[in-house]
Amino acid sequence: MIDLHIHSTFSDGTFTPAQIVEAAALKGVKVISLTDHDSVEGNDEFLACAENHDIKAIAGLEISAKYTVPSNGNVNGAMHILGYFPFWDKQTENALSHLEEIRDNRNIRNPKIIQKLQELGCDITLDEVAEIAGNNVIGRPHIAMVLMKKQYVRDMQEAFARYLAKGAPAYVSRTLPTPENAIKMILEAGGVPVLAHPVSLRINDEDVFRGILEELVNYGLQGIEVITASSRWNETQSFLGYAYLYDIVATVGSDFHGNNKPSISLGIKFNGKENAEENCIEQLIHRARYRSLLKRK
Repeated sequence: MIDLHIHSTFSDGTFTPAQIVEAAALKGVKVISLTDHDSVEGNDEFLACAENHDIKAIAGLEISAKYTVPSNGNVNGAMHILGYFPFWDKQTENALSHLEEIRDNRNIRNPKIIQKLQELGCDITLDEVAEIAGNNVIGRPHIAMVLMKKQYVRDMQEAFARYLAKGAPAYVSRTLPTPENAIKMILEAGGVPVLAHPVSLRINDEDVFRGILEELVNYGLQGIEVITASSRWNETQSFLGYAYLYDIVATVGSDFHGNNKPSISLGIKFNGKENAEENCIEQLIHRARYRSLLKRK
């Protein structure tokens, strides 16, 4: 098993990077990547802990990109670009300094969400959210946890549906990089950019999806996530076909968030395809090695 899409307490997960490694080791997951939202701050702890276990760990991140569902702006779609850095070092980390600007946008957004919730009758403060988040980047899941704690909602799903999702009463949009800039940021740091959970784009028209994917590939996209914890067989086959068509890496990841998404556990298989997991990692490393060489020229 491998898992190339995992979130820790450095974004909106509930496991620390070290706890993720330990949980993966217990379950027999052999290759893992930490892909926190707009943050690489957990990677050092993640990689250091993996050295004490029989696990290959790959530094990573997930960048939210500006996106509107084609011909239907009312549909709640999202585009996330994963970045993988098998050759992690300080130079790579410094090249991702633009992430700070993206995180700052969250800091502007969060008080506005809290204000809307207060106007809707929810007795909630930013200090309460910060206390739950600890030293980590505050996100909507932390706000949802306070809503749950105060019994305004039963669970995370209700918190988003009722208050926090796009189109809900307390939703506040934030400034995001374009897909081109998100991909460029990863490439310039020597990483491999991969389209995360393409189902979340909410595109039903195959021609429209292919057009968007071609545009992303032209920007430098190097892979597509073909299997997630909720993937259907026909979706996986379709995305595998696109990976072959555009000569990009087919990756797999659970989108693990710990207790924030309790139905999702660590570890994904390539549905029995022989050597597919090994080939996936080999391709990522090969492409990352090429990107790292270009970065250092």
